[in-house]
Amino acid sequence: MPPPVRPRRSPASTPKAGPIEKAPGRGAERLAYGLVALLSVGVALVFDPGFGGVFRLPKRLLAETLGIASLAALILAARRFDPRELLTSPAVVGVGPLLLVAALLAPFSRHPEHVAAGLAGCWIGGACLVGWSLGFERQRLGRLLLWTLPGALLSGGLGVLQALDLYQPFGVVAAGAESPRYEVIGLAGNAGDLSASLVLPALVAQASFARRRTWWAAAAALLAIAAAGATQTVAPLLAIAGGSVLIWWPRLVRRRRWLFAGVAAALALAGALAFPDARERFQGKVANLVRGEWNALLTGRLDGWLVAVEMLRTEPWTGVGQGAYRAAFVDTKARLAERGVEFFPEQPFPVFANAHSEPLEVGAELGLPGLAALAWLLFYLGRRMTRARFPGDAGELALGRAALAALGLLALGGFPFRIAVVGYPALVLVAFLLAGRERPAVPVPARVPEGVGEPAP
Repeated sequence: MPPPVRPRRSPASTPKAGPIEKAPGRGAERLAYGLVALLSVGVALVFDPGFGGVFRLPKRLLAETLGIASLAALILAARRFDPRELLTSPAVVGVGPLLLVAALLAPFSRHPEHVAAGLAGCWIGGACLVGWSLGFERQRLGRLLLWTLPGALLSGGLGVLQALDLYQPFGVVAAGAESPRYEVIGLAGNAGDLSASLVLPALVAQASFARRRTWWAAAAALLAIAAAGATQTVAPLLAIAGGSVLIWWPRLVRRRRWLFAGVAAALALAGALAFPDARERFQGKVANLVRGEWNALLTGRLDGWLVAVEMLRTEPWTGVGQGAYRAAFVDTKARLAERGVEFFPEQPFPVFANAHSEPLEVGAELGLPGLAALAWLLFYLGRRMTRARFPGDAGELALGRAALAALGLLALGGFPFRIAVVGYPALVLVAFLLAGRERPAVPVPARVPEGVGEPAP
């Protein structure tokens, strides 16, 4: 007797669901994600009071170690390697010229040891930016931005307790501080680093609240703004204010925009002047502005700017070398003093390690080629931040514009990309904006009409 013939299954019938097949390299990618998340949290929390003036070193070592480890995990997760995809990726097109200029000009510097250290940090950060933008989907990078909140908020919360004189665990570090605001250091090391590290978390929390109206996002934004205000550092507060306007302005009804801006400005001013030392600082800045004392108004930053401009003038095509601003500062300042240039007499640190302006420091260290590469990067990012070119939604675009504008304000009067507690979270943001991968859309199977695909009799 012949065996019974089993009926053929229609192609339109749905097969039984089997076990989910894991994509190759998915575990290594999850490891890389965890390492970057740990970097975002750990770089804000690691702090050794015994390091004194080099308190930034532990953060940089941790960030670079975890960054390199995350790149190794992403390499293991990669299923294929296409050199053309790497060279034409948005991250390489944007930041590649700046990294290349820094490397090509290194042999011309008279400070090889400083250049070697500066170039290593520059290339590690650039490699992290490129690797993260290519190795992670843009949606995962968006979630990594949320990991910048826990560490920054814990450090900022400690800063608020220090400002209220409720808890001061680092009395040795704060000893000798010339103003109470210098004691508000959190876990960042000084007031400037703490306030700068809170700019991006404050904007990320506001953007998250604008999208989902969650209470924790509102509380995180308020805590970050309060901690930054406790430091009384002007540039980060202006950066938060400018970024907040870019997030909320498009979401407000037109007739309520100016009312919102006025109320926010009044509350910010009232909060800033609530402390006696803040009022004295504000009155002093107003007096400096009225008398035209620009260097006092800028708290001595003009010294660093003048020296950077002189370096650019004397070595316009090669600069002094990546990371060599500190080494060339003393000689350059001496030449300016011989020509009668007056410097800030109240400056407690006569030697500047940084120019306190990223564009000027790039010009001083990399000359005109470095400034051209920086201008290209800014132009490329600006072109990317248009509705026609940005792959994300309107909320992500608003956050990108706000965060880039805030970091730009910070960079004009500081050096956010040269300190790990600010620079590496900023690299996560730029990798998110230049991400080359999108989460693949899940196809929805179309319903097949009855009779279609049935075997012929």
